Amino acid sequence: MIFSISDIIIFNTLDGTLTLTGEQRQIKLPLPACRLLETLLSEPGKIYDREFLLTEVWDKQGLTGSNGNLNQYISILRRHFSTLGLDDLIQTVPRIGFMINKDIEVTVSDVSNDARTATDLFPAEPPGKRNLYLVGLAFLTVCSALFCVYSLMFNAAPSEVKIVKSMYKGCNINYLSPFSNYEVQKLNVVVADLLSSHAIQCNTSNIVFFDYYKSVNSADFGRALLSVCQKGQADSALKCNSFYYYNLKA
Repeated sequence: MIFSISDIIIFNTLDGTLTLTGEQRQIKLPLPACRLLETLLSEPGKIYDREFLLTEVWDKQGLTGSNGNLNQYISILRRHFSTLGLDDLIQTVPRIGFMINKDIEVTVSDVSNDARTATDLFPAEPPGKRNLYLVGLAFLTVCSALFCVYSLMFNAAPSEVKIVKSMYKGCNINYLSPFSNYEVQKLNVVVADLLSSHAIQCNTSNIVFFDYYKSVNSADFGRALLSVCQKGQADSALKCNSFYYYNLKA
């Protein structure tokens, strides 16, 4: 698909590029950013919640995403569009997710019906101007890389994980979020049921881990992770079998 955004930027999903109309100024997007932008542009003005975006961009590709990953790629996309002269394309909807600004015009055409790529839409430029363009593109690429490194070093510093331990029906359960005692008692039953559904029995040689990403819908857990691991020295986890749940009911 080829998206025309505000008549000034062409987004080609086939090669994952953003091109400034008339200048052949092109930015190559990483695959997650490309999938994220294509999903948002599929229905401009529609609000996409975080869980849907995580499923579309990461889960369906066999990957595991997080809110941190989603925020990082949203930030990268916003910076690229700002560099190309378009601000406020992607709007944040507090506590829910993101949407494309409905006041910005977006049109789409099928690549199969129009075999031209974004760069084919514009005439070739003389060598001197092309060299200047290549220098500018190299500079932009370096700036983008430095921004990503800066974000990882200063804005995404990992915090210490507080593990809550519980022993329930012979199961050594480790919760990766700071649940209260009341929550742990309820979750112990949930974890035991999940283990039973997989015909897994707890013993002294294994250890269980459980965590979840909170859902917008308070009636369910949202995205949950259950891992059963072989226990090593000092309760360390060795080989693990993991199960993922995308809408685990409480």
